[in-house]
Amino acid sequence: MNKLLPKIDKLTPITIDSKTFFNSPLNKDFQLLSFKDKLQVLNDIVRQSMIYTENVNPLNDIDTLIGDDYTAALVSMNYLKELNVGRNYKIVFAKGTSFDNNIRVVLFVDDDNNNTYLFDATPKVRYKAGYVESNQDIYEDYIIIDGELEKIFLRLRGIDFLLNRSISNDDINEYISFLNYALKYEVLRPYINKLYDKIKRTLGVSTLKYDSMFNKNCNYDIIKMLKQVKIWSQELKDLISSNKDYKRQLELAQNITYLQDIISGKSAPICNLGTYYSMSELTPRLFLENNLTLVMIKPSAYIFNFENEVKMRFLEGKYDEVGEYFGSLGEKNDLGLIPMKLFHPHGYKYVREMTGPTEIFLVNRSAEEVGIIKKKLRQEFKQRVKTNEVMWFDKKTIQWNPICLNFAHSSDDPCEACMGYTMLYPEYQVMTRFMYPNPLIIEEEKNGRIRI
Repeated sequence: MNKLLPKIDKLTPITIDSKTFFNSPLNKDFQLLSFKDKLQVLNDIVRQSMIYTENVNPLNDIDTLIGDDYTAALVSMNYLKELNVGRNYKIVFAKGTSFDNNIRVVLFVDDDNNNTYLFDATPKVRYKAGYVESNQDIYEDYIIIDGELEKIFLRLRGIDFLLNRSISNDDINEYISFLNYALKYEVLRPYINKLYDKIKRTLGVSTLKYDSMFNKNCNYDIIKMLKQVKIWSQELKDLISSNKDYKRQLELAQNITYLQDIISGKSAPICNLGTYYSMSELTPRLFLENNLTLVMIKPSAYIFNFENEVKMRFLEGKYDEVGEYFGSLGEKNDLGLIPMKLFHPHGYKYVREMTGPTEIFLVNRSAEEVGIIKKKLRQEFKQRVKTNEVMWFDKKTIQWNPICLNFAHSSDDPCEACMGYTMLYPEYQVMTRFMYPNPLIIEEEKNGRIRI
């Protein structure tokens, strides 16, 4: 079993509602959970333990946990088998929804009563990624990846990897011949078209005579997508107005944004964490390996003009702030979500306290070290505040609340760091507070870096 994937005895229930991930499925002993909730916990763990890439090395993606949706399906299947959870595992192409004809790779797993569940642990934000579903009507068709189809698909993945290297014209001709043969499986066309485009784009080879062979099929129906966005938007609006089901609100916001970005050609914000990553692909694994801890300078620091002093306490003139950006957790975003309500189980209580200028950044220091700094500065700066009644940003007084008006927040582990760092963009958030945090990632952050 991979070093980052915990055994069942490591899965401790979260039963205290003040804990960040209290609303995860694991609120009692793992063996007492429903089969679906067991799968969801394990899905959460796989997803946050991976690093997403479309430039997959098929020789080691399973070992390194660096890959795409097919990697996630393979890792998930092996993990479930190791833990003896489920049976009749099948990796399948899931084809088409009510709004597109795209192909995804997902895992099928049965319970002891032969009820089949769809398991998608792909570590990026996309439709149904990160969810376990018993409803097989989500997609229009499923094709099991086995036999010759599997062999051809694996060969295509190998070619994709080799195209990142220096190859000869003979290789190119061989690849194009193989792509032509692979067209016998229509389900592979998106992968084939991608490789053909890569040959033309990266190698600068004149292959125009093959263009008619690898003609492109549009996988999106804009009209259908707009209709679906309208349906989801109304449901989200109703939930926000009734202040219900934050988890579903988040799912709807991500679905809406996913389709809107396709329609508009927009993409998620890019974060520079030393290497550039899409925010929709940030996982706790990245924060673990880069030793990054979240720091948030709260509005209460800004109200007294303490913000620069607070920042310097964490940076000390020798550490760089990484991926910094500004916002307000208490204000609605374009979709009507209030990030503070999605930040913590008690976040809804402190929306006003967190409405105001806020800086979020990362620092290359341990969570324990940053936590000690945070505790000291909270005590010191509170002594400089001579009143318990403060004129707030909304021009009304506010009573001092040490729970939230305490100048700065920092993360306790990579799971919290990932969730908190993406909080102002919940529509692009992989790690949410509704997921069960991988205990091995938390342990490794405290005990030292892990290399897998």
